[in-house]
Amino acid sequence: MSGAMMYKKDGLKIKEEIFAGLIILDICAPFIGSIAAGRTSDYIGRRYTIFLACILFLLGAILEGYGPSYAIIKTGRCIAGIGAGIAIVIAPVYAVEISSPSSRDVNCTEDIIEPLTNAGGEGVWKELLLRPTPSVRRILIAAIGLQFFQHSSGIDALLLYSPTIFKAAAVHNNKLMLATSGIGITRIIIMLIATCLVDKVGRRPLLLISSGGMLLPLVGLGFGLSIMNHSKEKLLWANFSIVATYIFMGMHSIGLGTVTWVYSSEIFPLKLRAQGASIVVAVSGGMNAQGFFTFAQL
Repeated sequence: MSGAMMYKKDGLKIKEEIFAGLIILDICAPFIGSIAAGRTSDYIGRRYTIFLACILFLLGAILEGYGPSYAIIKTGRCIAGIGAGIAIVIAPVYAVEISSPSSRDVNCTEDIIEPLTNAGGEGVWKELLLRPTPSVRRILIAAIGLQFFQHSSGIDALLLYSPTIFKAAAVHNNKLMLATSGIGITRIIIMLIATCLVDKVGRRPLLLISSGGMLLPLVGLGFGLSIMNHSKEKLLWANFSIVATYIFMGMHSIGLGTVTWVYSSEIFPLKLRAQGASIVVAVSGGMNAQGFFTFAQL
């Protein structure tokens, strides 16, 4: 999304305030989808829920791409966002449920598939929120806590405003897209590495490495951008800030960016998994919005 931001505003010929409303839809619409995903998947099944999310993606993309007015584009963004909220809840849950605990890439037997067809979700919200057992309460605290710390790290602001950050680091306009694309490429590479390490090294060590490793590059980024405005060596501090941004992204992706979703999907008991994942993703959306509004005011 951060790369598209550079062209959406100019292409739509809209003001900054209206454009901010479009970004708010990108945050709030997935929140709605995540709330509805758990109950929907228990009612029609995981596969059909993912299929529904794909339909919403397609419809939203068509409206966004061919919409003649801002209102239609906004409607398309809302529909696609709801689909994103559904998919981000159900896809990890489905992947966990059909995979073995050791590798997460080998299909399970009917012992796991059969209970899914009988899971109606009765009393699930009561067991999760109203009268949770001590073990369920600890699970909720762990899953929600991971989402809280993942977004509190500032990752959402960095992803959403990376072109603005790079522009502040004296990157020319013709290289902004290249620098922003590098952020996404870095995430993909590090997440693939984390996927190979998550079962060998363990969830907890990766989370600790990630959390501790993000501290120095984040401080370095803030320090570099501050010094650059008052230093004669602007190019040196600009390069320092860019390197700090990439290191921060890599350290986030190795642990919090990857393990959080795996852990949040597999930690809940089977009966509570879909609704539990809905709560976790709803918290994620709320923290995402908080990060956007905080950084926008700065």
